[in-house]
Amino acid sequence: MKHGVVVIDKPAGMTSHDVVNHCRKVLGIKKIGHTGTLDPDATGVLVLCIGQATKIIPFLEEADKGYEAQIAFGTSTTTLDAQGEIVDQVHVDSLFSLDEALAALKAVTQLKPPQVSAVKVAGKKLYEYARKGIHVDVEARPMQVHQVEVINPMILKDGHAVVELALRVSKGSYIRSMVEYLGEVVGLPAHLARLRRTHSGVFQLRDAVSLELFDADTPLLSMEAALGFAQVHVDAATHTDITNGKSIPNTQGHSGYVTIMHQHACAIYQAQGDWLHPARVFYYEDSSH
Repeated sequence: MKHGVVVIDKPAGMTSHDVVNHCRKVLGIKKIGHTGTLDPDATGVLVLCIGQATKIIPFLEEADKGYEAQIAFGTSTTTLDAQGEIVDQVHVDSLFSLDEALAALKAVTQLKPPQVSAVKVAGKKLYEYARKGIHVDVEARPMQVHQVEVINPMILKDGHAVVELALRVSKGSYIRSMVEYLGEVVGLPAHLARLRRTHSGVFQLRDAVSLELFDADTPLLSMEAALGFAQVHVDAATHTDITNGKSIPNTQGHSGYVTIMHQHACAIYQAQGDWLHPARVFYYEDSSH
């Protein structure tokens, strides 16, 4: 079985789960997960973790993410993107400055997730309620823009003011919610016309392979390389302790998380004073590891 990480350039028209299922069939491996959902119409960086690498997903999904977003002011929709039904529409016939609105967006620390998101309420995802026409009031969640800049200046097109932004946002941020907020600040209905994820943590578009080219020979990034933690190399006797989930001395004075290595990555441990304690232990069932 393969174990490692690969970055897919997700095409439009597929859910993130569709991409995972496609790769499962290609590799004949069920154990594949991703580090952050992209909407069906969104494209770009989708980080897949394969085999034992599914255990490192919690460490990778904490990272900031980058996007290129096209926003259309003039129309709002039920889904906050181009696929929803029109809720409100006005004809925009003049350009305006976004400087104050973008400054306000950078000051935001929480927003409500979209009604069509995968956030769960009472055991069901919000989009499941939305499909039945049920509106669920949800609490605002932490979201933050670390960086935002205009990459294509605003233009007038088909009665809309259209602008393209580059954003770097925190984990758990919904770009559609941010677009809705921008519309509220400038006093116009707005929706997300197009979205492309440009990075997820250290994983960039330049690292990505198109889904149609992904096959069994596509190289995977090792878990230790994907994590980027300090590495602690252990001997065979200590490796046995590691596989049994035992703590080991922190002889090198590490802090935070470390990757335990014995021929390959065999665990993630966390430093606490003089000891390293297990956070994730990897178990390989095949002779290739």
